[in-house]
Amino acid sequence: MLMPPHLFLGFSISEWLGIISIISILVGAFKTFLFNPIGDQLKDLSGAIQNLSDNSAKAHSDLEKKISKNHLDIERHDIEIDFLFDKNHLHRREKNEDGED
Repeated sequence: MLMPPHLFLGFSISEWLGIISIISILVGAFKTFLFNPIGDQLKDLSGAIQNLSDNSAKAHSDLEKKISKNHLDIERHDIEIDFLFDKNHLHRREKNEDGED
């Protein structure tokens, strides 16, 4: 006695396996063709942002060094100007004598 094929929602087990295989292939192709290029572009964008961040940090560091050097130059010039005023017996105005902060 032959048993009838097992059916679920009108499809046999072999038909369900075929449907699942086709859906899996379509989902895999969709994922490959849609998400992989986006992932590659996101990697490129991430690399560009990292390079920009590195360049910005280097520029910031360079500017901090220049500011520090200029501050030292200003202090040195201030000492030299004080020496010249003292040598010539002149009175140098204090920083707040001119009314500015």
